[in-house]
Amino acid sequence: MSSKHESRTIRRGKGRAAVAMFAAVAGLVLAGAPAATAAPASTAPIDLVDPGSGSSFHGTAAFSNRSVTVAGTFHAVGCRRFYAAPHAGSKQLDIKSTSLHCNSTTQENMPLAANVVGGANFVRVALTDANGVGVGKDIYRP
Repeated sequence: MSSKHESRTIRRGKGRAAVAMFAAVAGLVLAGAPAATAAPASTAPIDLVDPGSGSSFHGTAAFSNRSVTVAGTFHAVGCRRFYAAPHAGSKQLDIKSTSLHCNSTTQENMPLAANVVGGANFVRVALTDANGVGVGKDIYRP
């Protein structure tokens, strides 16, 4: 082997070793860094009572970047349904409801899609009777 060829090989070897060492050091530095996490959801309380029937829903609306989760206790007097619908401005993004509950108390958890940039800015909640008549209100993202 010529000395010219040997020096290229050595230089290449040193370059590869330097790259490997840099990668190892960077890995050690980055290994100590905490993992990136999504911003925490902002949560708003929900206290909805139908004074006519005594039915109620007490819980929270957890707003995330592209979803809203409504969770809480649904107390039905007579036969009632609970609805939740996230909105971005005037546009409804999703809607879910419980089945018809009669004289019962249940725990509800409703994940709702809000698949627009920034997610929903409010969720409309309602308690209705079997005919769709009832009360509702808007719960705004904090």
